[in-house]
Amino acid sequence: MVQFKEITDITERKVIYPTKLVFLPHLTDASAGSKSHDEWMKQNWWMVNYQVLTKDKPKAKELALKLYEIWRNNHLDLRVGELVGELRNLRAKDYSDFTALEQWSWGAYKLNNYCGDISELEAIQEALSCYNGEVLEVMCGHHSYFDKAKLCRLVAVDYCKESLERYQHPDSQRYCCDLNQVRKGENLQFFTSNSFDVISVCFGYKYPDDIVLLMKEFHRILRVRGTLSFVESRTHGSMGTYQKFNRRKFKPNVISKELKGVGFRTTHLRRLYIEDQYRVGMAPIYHIEAVK
Repeated sequence: MVQFKEITDITERKVIYPTKLVFLPHLTDASAGSKSHDEWMKQNWWMVNYQVLTKDKPKAKELALKLYEIWRNNHLDLRVGELVGELRNLRAKDYSDFTALEQWSWGAYKLNNYCGDISELEAIQEALSCYNGEVLEVMCGHHSYFDKAKLCRLVAVDYCKESLERYQHPDSQRYCCDLNQVRKGENLQFFTSNSFDVISVCFGYKYPDDIVLLMKEFHRILRVRGTLSFVESRTHGSMGTYQKFNRRKFKPNVISKELKGVGFRTTHLRRLYIEDQYRVGMAPIYHIEAVK
C-alpha cells in the first residue's frame, strides 16, 4: 500500500538555517598563528569549529565550554576524550553526503521566496490562470505556481515534508507522498477516481521513476474532460541538486505520445512567451495540456 501523510503543520515562510556553527576549543598550548598551532589544526581538523543541527546547538555549546574547562585544568583528564567523542556525535552531516531528499529538505528550509526568474514565474502563472475547480498541484515544492487570488481549490502533493509545511497555500490539503510508490497494482488510494478537474505538474516530468504509470494514475483521478497540465523545459533541473532526481530528458514529441498512449483524448503543446528569454539565457518553456 502506498504510504502517505497529510501535513497539517505550518512553518513560517522565512529563511531557516538547519545548522549552527559551534566554536570548539583548540586543545593546544601553541599560540594562534604559530607553526605549531597550524600543524595542530591540520592534524585535528575533525574537531575544529563545525556545524551541528540547530536543535543541538545549546548542548554542543555547553559541552564545548565544559571540555575546555576540564582540559585547561588537566590535559590528561580522561573526560577530555569522552567529551570530544560526544561533540563528534553531534556533528551535522556534510551537505555533499546528503541524499537527494535531504538536499531538497535543506533547500526548503533556506528558501523563503521564489528563486527563479520573475518573468518566467509570471508566464507560468498566466498559463495556469484559466484553471478552476478542484486542482491537484503535484511535486509542488514549497512554492505554488497558482496565484493566491485564483478561485480554485488546491490540493498539494510532494515527497518533502519540509516543503509542504512551507507551501504557499497552507490552508490547502497537503499530502506528503513519494510518487515512486505508484507501481503496478499500487495507486494513490487517498484519492478516489474522478476527483479532480485539473492536475498540474510544473517541472516534475523528469523526476519519477515511471512517468507513464503516473500518467495512468492521474488519468484515473481526473474527472471526465479534466485536464492534465505539464510545464517543462529541456534544461530545467539539469544542474545542482536536481541532477540527482533526473530520470529522463524532456522531449515535447515524446510526452505527447505518452499522454495519448495512456488514454488522454487530446493534447495541446505551446511555448510560453517570456520577456527577455534569450537575453537571460533561458531555454524555451513548454505548456502541455492533455484532456481526459
